Amino acid sequence: MVATMREHDGGAEVVVTPGELLCPSSILEAGRGAYAKGRSVRASVTDRRRFVFSAPGSSDERPTVEVVGHKAHGAVPQPGSIVIPL
Repeated sequence: MVATMREHDGGAEVVVTPGELLCPSSILEAGRGAYAKGRSVRASVTDRRRFVFSAPGSSDERPTVEVVGHKAHGAVPQPGSIVIPL
């Protein structure tokens, strides 16, 4: 059974943004909404961070960090686009 825990955040939800450092890749594995780059795991979307702990005895004992709750909110601007907030 896989358990999801937020103990590391003291129960508070932590919002992260794309490219934000989540942790070293030696400590946590990249899950949904995250990617490993070099020795770090970074967010690929903006939303809440959560940790998922694997079952005891699994091949990789590292917990997984995910960024969850992201939903598409329209078009994504291309590099060089001018964005006007409403």
